[in-house]
Amino acid sequence: MGLKIMFYGAPGCGKTTLIGTACDDERLAPVLILDSKGNPEVLRNKKNKPDVIPIRSMAEYNEPYNWLANGQNPKDPIVDYWGLHPPYKTIAIDSLTETQRHVIRKVSGGESIQPGDLMPALGRQGFGQLMGTMLNWANYYLDLPLNIILASHENQKQDGANGPIRIAPLLWGQSGNELSGYVLLVMRLCTTLAMPANMKMEISQEAYNYGQVLETFPVYAKDQYGLGVKYIEDPTMSMVMDLIEQGS
Repeated sequence: MGLKIMFYGAPGCGKTTLIGTACDDERLAPVLILDSKGNPEVLRNKKNKPDVIPIRSMAEYNEPYNWLANGQNPKDPIVDYWGLHPPYKTIAIDSLTETQRHVIRKVSGGESIQPGDLMPALGRQGFGQLMGTMLNWANYYLDLPLNIILASHENQKQDGANGPIRIAPLLWGQSGNELSGYVLLVMRLCTTLAMPANMKMEISQEAYNYGQVLETFPVYAKDQYGLGVKYIEDPTMSMVMDLIEQGS
């Protein structure tokens, strides 16, 4: 079945950098990123780099999927066109939030509007189509016999004027819960400077960021691999894989 993981966080917390560390682990490399407004430029100086296919609409997910599902034929035109180096062990989607925006543009009819035009409104029926499209997309990609990494932006929502702030992946409506349910590990990434005060006592001040893997009241996380830790300091994909192997 392979690794099925989603991580989310604010800009600059290290999502794309974490994806890039998968290239340094033989259990995960080679890596192909399907780049939906992610930030692959941060990996340009890495010795071991992922290959990248840019995704600018939902329809552009079809060709890579069909090629991956049919065995990654090295003579397929997609290989020369994008300069690929198959076979891949890991597919990363960066980002899941922008993927959902592709759906919104498609459903609302806003794919071809001009930069200064208003986006069409998304009605109630459109939200149902949005969720159905995202779940259909996730079913196909997560069923691939490969390691799958999903990266998402972060949503912080306050319950009422003075209520608690809840932190979760930035996905609209029920699709946030559904997509999180399709993977086995959901990890929140956060820079050390942005950590909650009550957690700063528990990690070293030298860490740049951390990955939270244990659900708390305000923060959504999930660990069905049994990693046995609350968070990982300066996480890499090798650290995650080591913890999974120890837990299993």
